[in-house]
Amino acid sequence: MIDTVVDKKRRIAYQFSQSAYRYDDVAQVQLDIGFDAIQLVQANTLGKLLDIGCGTARLTRMLVDKFQHVCGIDLAAGMIEQAKKLNPTDDIKGFIDFHIADAESLPFPDKSFDSIFSCMALQWCTPIQQSLAEANRVLTDDGRAVLALLSEGSMSELQATWGEIDSVPRVNQFIPHRELVKAAQQCGFKVLEQQKTYTTWHPNAISVLNSIRHIGANVVPQTGNHSKLSRQSLAEFERIYKQRFAVEDQLPLSYQVSFLILSKDI
Repeated sequence: MIDTVVDKKRRIAYQFSQSAYRYDDVAQVQLDIGFDAIQLVQANTLGKLLDIGCGTARLTRMLVDKFQHVCGIDLAAGMIEQAKKLNPTDDIKGFIDFHIADAESLPFPDKSFDSIFSCMALQWCTPIQQSLAEANRVLTDDGRAVLALLSEGSMSELQATWGEIDSVPRVNQFIPHRELVKAAQQCGFKVLEQQKTYTTWHPNAISVLNSIRHIGANVVPQTGNHSKLSRQSLAEFERIYKQRFAVEDQLPLSYQVSFLILSKDI
C-alpha cells in the first residue's frame, strides 16, 4: 500500500513537471477557479501565507500584496522551477519564496502561517485527511485556510463515455463534497463551504483528452491496461461523447469544485 502511494505521488509529480512549461497557456479553467478562490482570501499585510500546490505561481503572485510573506510549495520540481523562472523575487513587491514539498508532510514548524491557500491541488492527496491535518498543524490558532478542490462529479462526461467502451478506469475518482467537509471537521476545522460547476467546451474528442493531459491531470491508479488508444477506440469515444453530450457541435467537460473556508475549532 505504501509503495502504491509513493508510486502515485511520483507519477503525479512527473506528470505535472512535464506540463509546467505550457501549463499557464492551457489551464484556463484552473485560472478561473483560482480567481474565485482568491476572492475568499482575507488580506493580512503583516502575516505569512502558504500556497500549497502553487504550480507555476500565477495565483501565488496575485496574493503577494495581501501578505508580508508568501511561500509557494509544490510536489512537482518542474513546477517550482517554472515558478522561480516566471516570478523572480527582485521583480515582485513583497517577500516570496518557493520550495519542493509534499502537502502530506509539510517542512514547517507548528503554527508557521497565518493563512493557507490551495487551489486544485489537494484532491491528489489520498487520503485527504493527512494533508488537512498538516494544514491544521502549520496554521496559527486564529488563522484561516481557503481550499478549492475537485470533487465527485468532475469529468463526469469522460467517465460516462469510457464506461460504454470498456471497464478500464481512465478517469480519476474524486471525493464527494460532503466527505471533504467531514474530513476537514475531523481534522479540527470549522468549515464554511460552497460548490460550483465549471465547464470547458471543445471541438472534438482529441481536444477534450488533451485538455486534461496538458495540465497533468491524467494520472489515474495503475489498474487495468493503459495502452494507447487505437484509432477505432478513439472514433468510438468521440461518437459516444457527441451523441450523449454535444451542444451545437461542442463537447463539454465539467469540473465540480468544492470551496472550503477553514478556521481552527478551538
